[in-house]
Amino acid sequence: MPVSPSATRGLKSIAFAYDENGEPGLVPTSEPRALETAEVPRITQDFVRAALNQREDR
Repeated sequence: MPVSPSATRGLKSIAFAYDENGEPGLVPTSEPRALETAEVPRITQDFVRAALNQREDR
């Protein structure tokens, strides 16, 4: 489930993905859940690790 600063979906929010029939195309995004404050450190660590991984690949 996607997360967001608040549990609201953007207007006309769509993504390119497989639909319920397995066909690729534009589909509406799901409603996100609000991000909990306790989750911020882990997400920050994920971004730090991704940046370090990118630097190692160069």
